Amino acid sequence: MAAIVRQLGRTDDEIAVAVLGAFADPMRSPERTDVDVGVVDGIVTIAGVADFPADVEVLTSVAWSMPGVVDVANQVRA
Repeated sequence: MAAIVRQLGRTDDEIAVAVLGAFADPMRSPERTDVDVGVVDGIVTIAGVADFPADVEVLTSVAWSMPGVVDVANQVRA
């Protein structure tokens, strides 16, 4: 997996910053969530609490939309 991420030219830290930035944007993500983001070899893990079940799916979609992401493990609960 790490080789794929390196070919895309983004480090795990860069991916994490991009995902967190997108989560902070109220035009892209639910406003009232409390989530943590971790990235290892391009696999984004998000964990925490969202207000509504639909927010969990939105967070997954937003994380997937970031360049360099190869998988998303969503551990957010509503």
